Amino acid sequence: MVSMNVDVLNIEGRKILYIKNKTEKYIKLLNIKNIEDIVVKFVKRIPKCTKDVMGMYDLEYVTRPNKKPSNKHIVYIRKDLITNRYALLTTLMHELVHLKQYATGKMNWVRYQLRSENIFIFWKKKRMGEFCDLDYYSSPWEIEAREVAKKMWREGKL
Repeated sequence: MVSMNVDVLNIEGRKILYIKNKTEKYIKLLNIKNIEDIVVKFVKRIPKCTKDVMGMYDLEYVTRPNKKPSNKHIVYIRKDLITNRYALLTTLMHELVHLKQYATGKMNWVRYQLRSENIFIFWKKKRMGEFCDLDYYSSPWEIEAREVAKKMWREGKL
């Protein structure tokens, strides 16, 4: 079994331990395996997103076809969510669902050229299109992440 390391950045004190414990708990709940490094990074604004975006799952780097995928996973969460327990915990769970989708191969991101900004999304091995062209609300990986987070909240697991 691969040992997992969770780092929490840009918040202070007991909040770090709280988020670290929640992240580890949710990883177990989602049965995510073989993940080494997870960084939960609190930011004023999610990189490359509109200001209303609450969280984002990212990788240390996006692979090219036939290259070994990254095993450093980054979850960005807006810093202002720290005072809203529901928004904070459902956003964290939502982004960890994306991590699971990636870790299990259900969702993949591919950059065909090393320095290209064009990232293509594959869902269940089917190429869905370029990330920037896809509709957030109707994308199957987003629907799944929203449903899992809401269900976990309703069941009192968050």
